[in-house]
Amino acid sequence: MDKFKKALVSIYRSKFDMDERGIERLMDEETWILGEQSGIYGISCEVVPCAEPLRASACLRHMPKYAKIPTNIKTLIEGMTMNQQEEIQQAEDNRPQETTITVEEADKRVQGMQSAMGKQIDSLKKEYESKLNDLQVQLQARETELTSEKEKVISLNASLESVSGELQKTASALEQKTKALETLNASVNKPSEELPTMKEGLAKCRTPAEKVAFLVSGKYTKLEGKKQCQV
Repeated sequence: MDKFKKALVSIYRSKFDMDERGIERLMDEETWILGEQSGIYGISCEVVPCAEPLRASACLRHMPKYAKIPTNIKTLIEGMTMNQQEEIQQAEDNRPQETTITVEEADKRVQGMQSAMGKQIDSLKKEYESKLNDLQVQLQARETELTSEKEKVISLNASLESVSGELQKTASALEQKTKALETLNASVNKPSEELPTMKEGLAKCRTPAEKVAFLVSGKYTKLEGKKQCQV
């Protein structure tokens, strides 16, 4: 009975805005909740006339078991005629009874259900295995494409490094040639900058012999018009 009560509390808990202790208290007190009172407990339901469910179900037989029947329901039951009560009782008696089956029949039904579920599970398993295989094939294709792209990137990086090395060598050679050219230009311009003119050199000579030696050495520059040249 405790297990049965616990199951009922769980069912009520899904509908009531109340904790389990509160629901157990209502059950212990045999609380009847009428339609207009449902909002108090946070229950969402549809209010219907009370006479219809009483006539549609055979609850008269069970009413004496309850101690706190609401007054309006009790009055409704007491106001029914004997024919109405007999009609409801007859409907209860004519209701199809549950069929009792043997343990063997129950086992067969369970086995049949297990077999059907097994087939359904196998079918789903095959379906998902097929989908999984397709996804694995697609993943392998993507991995192959990715590997190919990585190889291309590695090749391009190698080519870039090679070109970069060649550019560095060319830049180094160009720098060396630039320095050599600057040195050559300096050596070309040096005589014209350092050597005196013929007139200046002869002016510094004190004797005729020195003047002859200066002219023979050629270590002077002479002016020809507006151009200066080395002799």
